[in-house]
Amino acid sequence: MSLPAAASTHRTLFQEAFSLRLPRNDGDFCRYVLAELCIFDTPHHVWFARVSWDVIVVAKRTSCARAAPAPITLQRDGARIQLPADAFTDPVFCTFDRLRDVILPKRILLIIHFNEAADGPALQVEATLEVKTLPPPQFTGTSPYVSLPICTCATGMSAGEDSDDLDEDEILLLQNGFVVDALDTDEDEEEDVDVSDN
Repeated sequence: MSLPAAASTHRTLFQEAFSLRLPRNDGDFCRYVLAELCIFDTPHHVWFARVSWDVIVVAKRTSCARAAPAPITLQRDGARIQLPADAFTDPVFCTFDRLRDVILPKRILLIIHFNEAADGPALQVEATLEVKTLPPPQFTGTSPYVSLPICTCATGMSAGEDSDDLDEDEILLLQNGFVVDALDTDEDEEEDVDVSDN
């Protein structure tokens, strides 16, 4: 579908820039794709999504030679963008609940696939877009509630209390956090009951 010719008639609903490190770096160089996602509509309320990108090559340095990057999630107003660690293996997932002042009847999932172009120079990258609709969140799968057996210990200090007054258990609690044990069964609770004679 071709885009409208008059750019002035477009209304930008969403715009976000991001970068991804590309795999298969050669020698002393790293490749990155600098991308920008733009969603806009026309006076006739026809929506378009467009991705613009460029590929840059930078010399490897100590920061570039570190371990492989982990996936990153960007939270934006009405949007959630999940950036993969490997731009060629995994797609970019963009979930939209709304676009600016437009409340969407169904959530939109926009999937961006980056691939190395079959022909052309080594820097060439191609991208494809895929759009799906998602059901409302209340109809997606959820796990049952699981109770957390965390003891409620008072760890705060009053204004006049000195940290030197903390005992060893309180210091360990502040340093290491709570110890989460397995859930106690009813039988264990019965064994802990004091049944001494009055």
